[in-house]
Amino acid sequence: MKRGGFTLVEVMAAMVIVGVAFVSILGMYTVGIRISRQNRQKTEAYNLLTRKLEEIKPANFATNVNQAGFQYSGFPQYTLGVTQTAPFLGNPNLKRIEVGVSWNNSFGNLQAETIITLKANN
Repeated sequence: MKRGGFTLVEVMAAMVIVGVAFVSILGMYTVGIRISRQNRQKTEAYNLLTRKLEEIKPANFATNVNQAGFQYSGFPQYTLGVTQTAPFLGNPNLKRIEVGVSWNNSFGNLQAETIITLKANN
């Protein structure tokens, strides 16, 4: 007569399969969290770049906007810099402004982003 139920070998095999699946899912979850953090850092970096450009926008054309290695309060992990090139393309009424930001991402790698704009003397 056969009794219902599972053998010890079947239960252990099922536990191994469930364990392997759990470890795989946990690994994907960890990578997902890191990528999400990296995207948040990139968004913060672009927001800081835009913030700096908005600060520069009302400045007089003759104002020198060069700045190196500065940080905004509340964002110590980001280092920003501003470089201007004037006259640009030989035009004394045009200058190129480059704003850059760098930081170490969640994987420990140095990241950098730059926004470049032109400013004309009205």
